[in-house]
Amino acid sequence: MAIQINASLTSRNKGELTAAVVKIESYRINKFAGLYECTIAMFKDLEDAANSKPLYKEDIFCDMSQRRVMPNPVSPQLIYNGEEVEYPTYITFEMYTPVEIVEEYVEDEVQTETYNTFDEEGNVVQSTREITVPVTKTRTVTKNKIDIELIDGDPYGWAYNKLKEALGEIFGAENLTDC
Repeated sequence: MAIQINASLTSRNKGELTAAVVKIESYRINKFAGLYECTIAMFKDLEDAANSKPLYKEDIFCDMSQRRVMPNPVSPQLIYNGEEVEYPTYITFEMYTPVEIVEEYVEDEVQTETYNTFDEEGNVVQSTREITVPVTKTRTVTKNKIDIELIDGDPYGWAYNKLKEALGEIFGAENLTDC
């Protein structure tokens, strides 16, 4: 899976590009925080994107002289439509569902209390005083519930849809296609 940007771009390290391909290099689902964290990279074409990973586990740790040459990604700093833009290389997507819950809270309330006391002659006299009393109340609040089931069994597909939205804000949704 990858997303192609169909627009003219200028990169510091690759020069003029008529199109570019963005793919997710690695991802992590942080269940505790409800975040989908991913590292992305942009390449000059689909072939470079496909060749950007080692074929065999042994290729990762082999002697540098034996290592297959892999293409470098496009620099994050680009010129697009005459303006400098930067695509994110690390991006997080929230996996939350808004939920309304009723919660209890304690609030101090000032109340007037009537009490009996005695005057100098020993007669009963009613007096009042203000006292602070803790009162339990309820309120409805909206909270974001961590919901990792939003990915619906397809973490890569879900992330690419979110990534497409994020890249659409930078390059325009009309300039993006799936590849």
